[in-house]
Amino acid sequence: MSSDAALFAKFRNDAPPMSDDIARKFTLCVLPITEHCSLQCPICFADADTKGWRITLDDLRTRAKRIQRENPGLVALSGGEPTEHENILEIVRILSL
Repeated sequence: MSSDAALFAKFRNDAPPMSDDIARKFTLCVLPITEHCSLQCPICFADADTKGWRITLDDLRTRAKRIQRENPGLVALSGGEPTEHENILEIVRILSL
């Protein structure tokens, strides 16, 4: 997202706190879809490289069914770099149904 750790910290620290009422309404599902990443951002915590694992569309469909049953408020794609997955648009489409 950014190679400027100070700017990242500023945005994170300046974010308004979420009230308990709002926080209870949202559940976050973090879905890793790849370990692949070619960016090498200096502040990144992910153990990613250009040969990383990628989720298959069949596996994603199976997981999407469970996610839909659980009905989280938010789904975050993680990795590596999710936008480098060759099927990113299809993944977003499947999860949006």
